[in-house]
Amino acid sequence: MCIRDRVKNKKRSIAVGYWAKSKYRICFDHFKEYVHTEKRKQLELRKAVEDRGKQLRKTAVRVWLAVGLYWTGKKMGVVNSLGVDERVHAAVLKCALFWKNKALK
Repeated sequence: MCIRDRVKNKKRSIAVGYWAKSKYRICFDHFKEYVHTEKRKQLELRKAVEDRGKQLRKTAVRVWLAVGLYWTGKKMGVVNSLGVDERVHAAVLKCALFWKNKALK
């Protein structure tokens, strides 16, 4: 092998090295973008789940309040004629007020 061939091989290996580094850089940039996108998706999903939970809690509070206020508005004789114990009525009202205060925070 002559000197000219060695120089060509050396230049070729340097060029291949630079090409490989540029490909690694491109792959790394794409990987960073992928990781950033996945983190953003996780945050959006977490926020959506949290918002859905809030919506469900508000709906539950409305229902508990409706039931609690319904039983509060009724006379105890009507409640007793339905076979509902006064303690159950108090528990439902207590739950309704608890969730109302929790939802207003």
